[in-house]
Amino acid sequence: MTALTWSSAPICFVRAIVCPYCGSDRHTIVRSNRETDRSITRRCVCRTCSKRFLVVIEVQPPDRGSVVFPAE
Repeated sequence: MTALTWSSAPICFVRAIVCPYCGSDRHTIVRSNRETDRSITRRCVCRTCSKRFLVVIEVQPPDRGSVVFPAE
């Protein structure tokens, strides 16, 4: 069996964090890093199958073109 490294872990682009191996939503975030493009990279370990994976959260800039006021 080969040793698992973070560089070989898959990167997931999803709305909810789930394990790409078993589909479980039970995970532990080991480390979070803020990147220069304002995205956040999280290293996670699945609590069900114990495999490691990366999650990239892309921060969308706010839409400054329109203002919405609540109706009274």
